[in-house]
Amino acid sequence: MNEIKEEEKQEGIMTRFEKRYTYEYLHKYIRDNLRADVFKRSDGVYGIEMYKDDTLIKREPYDGKSEAWAESAAENYVDGIKVL
Repeated sequence: MNEIKEEEKQEGIMTRFEKRYTYEYLHKYIRDNLRADVFKRSDGVYGIEMYKDDTLIKREPYDGKSEAWAESAAENYVDGIKVL
C-alpha cells in the first residue's frame, strides 16, 4: 500500500529531461527540400529546427548563443554546409 502512495507522489515530479518550453518562431530559411526555422524558447535560448522534405529531422538549441548565431546555423543547414 505504501508503494502506491510513493508512486502517486512521484507522478507530479518533472525531471530535467521533461522540461516544457514554448517556442517563438522568428525566421525561416528554405533551399530546395531543406528548411530551417529559427526559434527562441520561453527560457530565452535560441536555436533551430531542421527539416528535410517537410519532416523534422532535429531540433538544436544553442544555450548561451545569440539570435545571429542561430541564423547562421540555419543558413549553413540549408546551404549544405551543416550536414546531419
